[in-house]
Amino acid sequence: MFVNRLNKEQQAVLLDLTMQLIAVDGELHEQEEMMLQAMKDQCNAGVESKSLPLQELGTLFGDQESKICLLLELVAIALADKLLHHSEKNMINDIASNLNIEDMLPDAYQWVESLTKHLEKAEEWMSKNG
Repeated sequence: MFVNRLNKEQQAVLLDLTMQLIAVDGELHEQEEMMLQAMKDQCNAGVESKSLPLQELGTLFGDQESKICLLLELVAIALADKLLHHSEKNMINDIASNLNIEDMLPDAYQWVESLTKHLEKAEEWMSKNG
């Protein structure tokens, strides 16, 4: 959704965090795989996954826009299978805490859920035979 608003280094860390988030519940869902591939497609050319300690996220994602972009992307991945596993929620909470934006979590979840409903409605409209 907002990958293009991040610089290459931020995109690399986003990819790493996304892969960690997908793996944290011990299940791999097709929708998560599709979203990861879409995210990779949105990244700048040559971006490779890069690990960064959570304590250093605030330095790399130093402005509000990049923090929110990261948060929304991760929440979308966590909700891709329509189930928020406690391990996914804990990981996102840790990331938000390290970015000092934990107060934005309820809005982020609500926004992603709302967007998902709108996308599903659009898919329904497009698939109707007319």
